[in-house]
Amino acid sequence: LNRAVSDMYEPGSVFKVITMSAGIDSGEITPDTINCETENTIYLDNYPIRNSSLKAYGCITMTRALEVSSNLTTLTVAQKLGRTLFYQYIRNFGFGTPNPIEVDNQSSGWVSAPEKWADIDLATAAFGQGLGATPLQVITAIGVVANDGILMKTHLIDSYTDKITGRTTDILPQEVRRVIKPETAAKVRAMMVSTAQKSYANTVKIPGYVNAAKTGTAQIA
Repeated sequence: LNRAVSDMYEPGSVFKVITMSAGIDSGEITPDTINCETENTIYLDNYPIRNSSLKAYGCITMTRALEVSSNLTTLTVAQKLGRTLFYQYIRNFGFGTPNPIEVDNQSSGWVSAPEKWADIDLATAAFGQGLGATPLQVITAIGVVANDGILMKTHLIDSYTDKITGRTTDILPQEVRRVIKPETAAKVRAMMVSTAQKSYANTVKIPGYVNAAKTGTAQIA
């Protein structure tokens, strides 16, 4: 088994990149939109939701929310989007369907239909819990942000040669669909660059490159 395509897990906070992308692309938020966290714990459907730090961050922008990986602010983006629209973005990013890659035993991940979501499900989906994805699905979705908003077809093979004819066929890049607008992708990239510089400056360094990052603490689905 290739765990990158066969194992499903809850992606955790790296999924906040998807949530912020959907919020910005839909016009519900901007990177500078402010949300005020007034309580360390909030309750939805009687379930507690907290930040990993167990504290509220006060009034912060969406960019700052990504830098500190705030659950409490990120879930407000999903609430603004609503179940149906957020679900549509999640699916458009490639979650819940198999990647068309040249390997067997793929998992399609798992995303339940929005009409089945309770308030807690909408909130936890914002920070990557309550849904399942493969590592390949996650990196392909983040690639949308890197690639100006376009989802690309994934491949393991660069080229192949027919043994009988000797003809070599190259596998060329292929666009699947546009997921978010180019300007949305640029804004989210800038948010991720700020996250790398301000939150992970001592761990994310590649000489000669401007680095973009988002941490994600995963759980087994």
